[in-house]
Amino acid sequence: MKRFKKPDWQKQISRERIEILFSEAEKIFRTNPERAKNYIKQAWRIALKYRVRIPLALKRSFCKKCFYYLKAGASASIRLNKQRLIITCKNCGAVKRIPYKRKG
Repeated sequence: MKRFKKPDWQKQISRERIEILFSEAEKIFRTNPERAKNYIKQAWRIALKYRVRIPLALKRSFCKKCFYYLKAGASASIRLNKQRLIITCKNCGAVKRIPYKRKG
């Protein structure tokens, strides 16, 4: 059975909403981390409902396990390994490994 495709205008609005929610989460994280977590969770649900990809930069800024906003030093520990960037969530302990290549 074929899935119903969402109209482009709905996808565009959902992308804008996701970006707004992430920017608000970044602003409010220092004073109220739980509200920032709720904003990220809401953005995730919007992306699932309208089948929209969350941009890579935004996707790397939150923990996929607990939806906590990851800020270097405050809520995340960041290490550089030989071939990977390792981000550890200080809230739940989840680890993200992002491959990279050095220039030169």
